[in-house]
Amino acid sequence: MFVANFIGRANFMRAKVLGVDEKAMTVELQGKKYELERRTNWKVGEEGMIMIRPETVRIVDAQKGDLKGRVKNSVYLGSSVNYEIIVSEEVFRIDVQDPLREKIYNEGEEVGIKLNPHSLHILKVS
Repeated sequence: MFVANFIGRANFMRAKVLGVDEKAMTVELQGKKYELERRTNWKVGEEGMIMIRPETVRIVDAQKGDLKGRVKNSVYLGSSVNYEIIVSEEVFRIDVQDPLREKIYNEGEEVGIKLNPHSLHILKVS
């Protein structure tokens, strides 16, 4: 995880491996299943940390998200909006580019978080 933090901002969430084959693996993250590209040797039952970059996540209306949370903070920067969302008592960061094309959510508002499985990276923890 040190390398991932060194490269830039990222969100980390605990996940469990549910299935593994030659090319893919299924993980459970916050009660939902995701199929990821298999990058290293994993075994069913192992736990790891999913790394999620803030710019690879979409913020949507609460009923449309994979995860649910509440906006703790939002900073409008003109060409982007940086959000801090509370998800299961953890702060989840989302960077929305071109906010004029997206709805802008207010502090305290309940929101959904839409994850792209191709942007989820599982890391082993020691």
